[in-house]
Amino acid sequence: MDQNSLATDPLFVDPENGDFRFRPDSPAWELGIVPMDVSKIGLRRAD
Repeated sequence: MDQNSLATDPLFVDPENGDFRFRPDSPAWELGIVPMDVSKIGLRRAD
């Protein structure tokens, strides 16, 4: 960790069950991190 790093718990909603959204009190919001929509990432069936 350097002088400008932040090493802390990102406060995910429920990481044990795969919910990696940030909780409202997550420090990620203050850092300006914008979550991406992962609902369409990965292999999908072509309909």
